[in-house]
Amino acid sequence: MLFSIPYVGYAVEAAKKPVGFAFIICVPAAIIIGDEVRKIIAEVKKIRNKKQEAGSGN
Repeated sequence: MLFSIPYVGYAVEAAKKPVGFAFIICVPAAIIIGDEVRKIIAEVKKIRNKKQEAGSGN
């Protein structure tokens, strides 16, 4: 054995079961999707603000 990481075995065992595997896949995917949605919303707000500023400047 080169090194030991405590409690990783529990995660490995959980990943072998369908519910654990789904959890290990779905949680990171949900975090990534949520972050991307947040970025898209921020970008849309920037574009709308630029359009409003350009429209009111006339």
